[in-house]
Amino acid sequence: MRVSKIVMNGYYGMGNSGDEAVLACALDGIRKARPDAVITVLSGDPKHTSSTYGVRSAGRKSIDAISAINSCDLYVSGGGSLLQDATSAASAVYYSALMFAAKLFGKRYAIYANGVGPLKRGWVRWLVRSAVQGASSVSVRDSGSMRLLERIGVIRDDIMLTADPVFSIVPADVPDVMHAIEDAAGAEAAQELKKAWGRLAIVSLRQWPGLDDGASALGGMLDILRRRGYVPIGLAFQPESDTVPLKLAAKASTQGMLVIPCNFHPSITAGIFRMAEVTVGMRLHSLIMSAAASVPALGISYDPKVDALFDMLPLGVSVKVEELMDRGEGELAALLDGLEGHSARLKATLPAVAARITGAIQHMITKAEEGR
Repeated sequence: MRVSKIVMNGYYGMGNSGDEAVLACALDGIRKARPDAVITVLSGDPKHTSSTYGVRSAGRKSIDAISAINSCDLYVSGGGSLLQDATSAASAVYYSALMFAAKLFGKRYAIYANGVGPLKRGWVRWLVRSAVQGASSVSVRDSGSMRLLERIGVIRDDIMLTADPVFSIVPADVPDVMHAIEDAAGAEAAQELKKAWGRLAIVSLRQWPGLDDGASALGGMLDILRRRGYVPIGLAFQPESDTVPLKLAAKASTQGMLVIPCNFHPSITAGIFRMAEVTVGMRLHSLIMSAAASVPALGISYDPKVDALFDMLPLGVSVKVEELMDRGEGELAALLDGLEGHSARLKATLPAVAARITGAIQHMITKAEEGR
């Protein structure tokens, strides 16, 4: 069987720039491997997804989604942190259920570039184990996810270790970046970003319990960056929620900070990182885009997936979100000073990461066509 109809599902069309970047890169990979494939994406905003990426799209929780799965050759679940129950079991249940639906329809399904876990509940571990066992192919984005699958009892020897697809993102050129920023945040924001080029420090935060109480520490971090000659600018990867902690941090600093909502194509976001010198990042994909641009980063870790990224790459240094609040100004400054030299080390490491991404799409299609 030749794979010619593919359905993609993930946290797409939900206003998160990182997950949109995952989709953009995955689509690029599929189109290179199967230029004639008809791709349907399950999305929270089907019209936006169709117009942005040139694909068919259906509501991610609609009858049309079930119909699309029933008529496809391959259903792809991924990438992203889909199989996890960190805050609730809803994500793991939803994505597992659609994989079971594909199996019920006699369709092959693939788990692509997933970050797996945390899996706290015993019944969720059983659910995920069953879904993974039935897939035609499985690829995970980090070794921690692979170890977790082994611990919950997945028995298969063909799980592929890949990397997050966003490592392969192609950044937009500077003129396109400036036009997009002007449209999204106004002409003054575009000019401020342009002036910061060569001294730009990107800041990415997300809402997290207790983070508001640490606004003064975050504001102090912005002041330290300025004293070191950087211009901090906040990027709200999920504007509806990320704008709040970024503006709190800006208010707690002495000079404030421009906050830009990432209401544009992921390639624009990647283009901004190419202009940067350093990143202070909490969102995983802010750190991945930073790494892809060979920009060292201070990571604020709220989840094992952030720790896994720093274990995989010489990206810089990371600090637990709870510990960040207790650090004195001298300790925060030392963390930033510790980033020197990481850019060259990143550049040397990235080709091997890119090679892992290239093979994952072809592995997925080949396994489906072999009819596992």
